[in-house]
Amino acid sequence: MRLVCLMALFVGLSLAPTAAPAAADPDASSTTQAVLDYISGLASKADRRVISGQYLGGGTIDAINAIHDNTGKWLGLLGADYYPQVYQRKPVSYAVNADLIDYWNAGGLVTITVHIPNPNGGEIKRSATNVTDFVAVVTEGTDQNTAWRNELSGIADGLQQLQEAGVVVLFRPLHEMNDGWWWSTGNITWFGNLWVDMWDYMTTTRGLHNLLWVYSPGYISGYDPATVYPGSQYVDIIGQSRYTSSLDPTAIDNYGKYIDLHKPYGLGEYGPNTAASGNGPTPFDWHTLIVGIRDHFPLTSFFQAWAGSWGMDNTYNFGQQELLSDPWIVNRADICIPGVPAHTQGCVPPTGGPDAPSGLRVR
Repeated sequence: MRLVCLMALFVGLSLAPTAAPAAADPDASSTTQAVLDYISGLASKADRRVISGQYLGGGTIDAINAIHDNTGKWLGLLGADYYPQVYQRKPVSYAVNADLIDYWNAGGLVTITVHIPNPNGGEIKRSATNVTDFVAVVTEGTDQNTAWRNELSGIADGLQQLQEAGVVVLFRPLHEMNDGWWWSTGNITWFGNLWVDMWDYMTTTRGLHNLLWVYSPGYISGYDPATVYPGSQYVDIIGQSRYTSSLDPTAIDNYGKYIDLHKPYGLGEYGPNTAASGNGPTPFDWHTLIVGIRDHFPLTSFFQAWAGSWGMDNTYNFGQQELLSDPWIVNRADICIPGVPAHTQGCVPPTGGPDAPSGLRVR
């Protein structure tokens, strides 16, 4: 096993990027580029190379505080959503921005997922009666395009607040476009056009230069992520979704295809499978996540645990302390991005023990 682990690490290091790529946005702020440089370099490090993260949805910070209370660790990455009622057609909400700004100012990183409702009307889920005319959505002057622009405008308003506060966002829109469960899968050949339209609106029209764009397909065995890849000029980071309680060598059988895109790679969503995520017969050991990454998928640079029963705050499962204490894990106190205020805690060698109090109890 030790030989297999060392071989995986050697292969991983040999494939790791040798130079940080420029951000997709040519006008990205220096702080945005610095965050990308940091994430791009993690896979080449001997330790502190996988950022821990937790998705909150549009909810409160309680899950993050609960994880800290249980483990003594503040996670490296805080995830949120501007559409907290995921399966309902509700207005955009960026009330979570206050928590994101606090977490950034305390030295953490932030990511935003957006479950955008169908601009053709209806909810996010795709069905026989909830279809989308993708051509109309990106064609100026149509009703669908007007609705799409209104949705993007609301999202951009929230992202602009974060830009004004100096917060860099790992922006994860239109995720799991290959899974077939929501409207963005309605015409998969048009997905690239939809992505580029959103990218151009956010970057050019709204002048948002604090975004790192995360392309995040769902896991399908053998799936080639290049199938609908918008292009390297529109993507900064890869964030695949994967739900499994066993991160063995077959758990991500298309891992190499993601690495071939030559972008930093992580798990944009992760959780134990359904049977182990609730109060089922088999509690999940969270430490096995980093063991599987180290042994089989060593170029993984971050993970975002999903909310609810999948989350690290679910105390039915166990191993959170061992996971967050593993030498490969990057918690908030381990982040080192020189020149970025509050993000240099990890530049000082740790003294051991629980994270030092930040003086800030995030709401």
